[in-house]
Amino acid sequence: MGSDKALLIFRGKPLFCHILDQLAPLFDDVLVSAQDPEKYSFAGQRVVRDEQPNQGPLMGILSALQAATYDRLFVTACDIPLQPVLLIRSMLRKAAHADLVMPAGPEGRFEPLMAVYTRRLVPVIRAVIARGGRRMIDLFDEPEIKTVVVPLPETGGFGNLNTPEDYERALNP
Repeated sequence: MGSDKALLIFRGKPLFCHILDQLAPLFDDVLVSAQDPEKYSFAGQRVVRDEQPNQGPLMGILSALQAATYDRLFVTACDIPLQPVLLIRSMLRKAAHADLVMPAGPEGRFEPLMAVYTRRLVPVIRAVIARGGRRMIDLFDEPEIKTVVVPLPETGGFGNLNTPEDYERALNP
């Protein structure tokens, strides 16, 4: 979209602050993963710098998993203004017996940036990155990962702000 989506103003505050407000009641510890932590420090949450810059979302997840104080980490993208709390709770319940829990729509499209990851994945993600993998889909080919897929609700689940038009629709529903 040409700008940092996390800092777009949504309902009077930066989008990522709006997301933090929704997640705070669900979790004891909320981390922000970023390439440039200083940009987000004003929010009062712990901000984790990507171990290596410009390596894509896998590096952000790896860095956050290594910094997490719990075995499991819920990950969400900065461009999902309305966090699906019921879906998140459902994924957390299923996470006890999986390495990765993520939703998928009826067409089978996975949503790996709205998922629960376990710290057991740290060496797996590190190996994927070492082989040049940067995209989330590069992780899905790893046979040792126990993945649980949760269906998205019929309502469509949640909406990402991928384009200026998506942002405009979110501001003026």
